[in-house]
Amino acid sequence: MTTWQLAPKDISLQSNHIHIWYCPFDAFNELTIQHFFELLSADEQQRALRFRFDKDRQHNIIARANLRLLLANYLSLAAKELTFEYSDYDKPFLSENQNTIGLTFNITHAKNVCLLAFSAKHNFGIDVESLSREAANEEIARRFFAEEEVRAFLALPKAERTEGFFRAWTRKEAFIKAIGEGLSFPLEDFVVSLDDTHSAKLLSIKGDKQAAENWQMHSFLPQEDYIAAVAYPDKIKQIHYWQVTF
Repeated sequence: MTTWQLAPKDISLQSNHIHIWYCPFDAFNELTIQHFFELLSADEQQRALRFRFDKDRQHNIIARANLRLLLANYLSLAAKELTFEYSDYDKPFLSENQNTIGLTFNITHAKNVCLLAFSAKHNFGIDVESLSREAANEEIARRFFAEEEVRAFLALPKAERTEGFFRAWTRKEAFIKAIGEGLSFPLEDFVVSLDDTHSAKLLSIKGDKQAAENWQMHSFLPQEDYIAAVAYPDKIKQIHYWQVTF
């Protein structure tokens, strides 16, 4: 599993690095969550209050507040004052007058794990899934995977199919987030590897292996029974793993 480090107080983000922050939802009590809620903008608060279940509402508040706190730390701004805009695919980004270093960011969460990731001037994507999720089967693979991925999935021993399925799923989700087009970019139009966690690779985009060579992928285990993947351009040379301590 990934070893999460405590970040230095004077942390900075180099242009060819990605920072990934580990934020377990159960690390925060109700008083802290209330404080987090007060950091959110009015529209974020309204969005959080629309969640039907307490757990989902709390998870949303924790994720959005920690995003604000981390962005504020990188940009030396007040968390409450940050202003988000949204793309046509509902992807949040900071207003240009606040984002002085070209920060890009992604949030992903599954059950008790939330990951927040940041880069400077590079688009990338990240996804996490719980290995206990009941989705790793042939029917779903045939619906969402490319033909080559389905063949690779069925070639795995049955005992390895759950992890193999979620290796592919997280890598595909990470790439979709990286290009920022949502599901308007068909999942079957690109192929990822399903093999060992440390051999993640984008194999082709619409059959073009050369286009895929401009991208890198990395899979990791943020916590027991979870798997995650990050997709990023080949200009990124290093990934850091930090523990949220707010």
